[in-house]
Amino acid sequence: MAGWGIYDLVSGFAGDDAAFGRTEMGGAVLLLMGLLPLLAGRGLLRGQKWGRSPAVLTNSICLPVAYYMWQSGGAMVAVGAAIGVLGLVGIVALLNPRVTAVLYGEQ
Repeated sequence: MAGWGIYDLVSGFAGDDAAFGRTEMGGAVLLLMGLLPLLAGRGLLRGQKWGRSPAVLTNSICLPVAYYMWQSGGAMVAVGAAIGVLGLVGIVALLNPRVTAVLYGEQ
């Protein structure tokens, strides 16, 4: 997603598009949405508490995406099921009491 955001930014500044401004804004939003999970993962690897919230949010977004992929039928059912399972596994792993103890200390 971050790569697509960079592409949108560069193509918006380089092209003669009538939608000048919208392309750059969309590219900036995509770049931020792509960088947020990477920064959250880096924070979690360093044991920083703030990294868990964006990581849970990112995994939560997987659930509605999986639902709509499931509804589309065909081969997307398997992909939607995999995304849903990965999202749930990520949420359970991040909210595990052991992870909470590592991030926040024994309470």
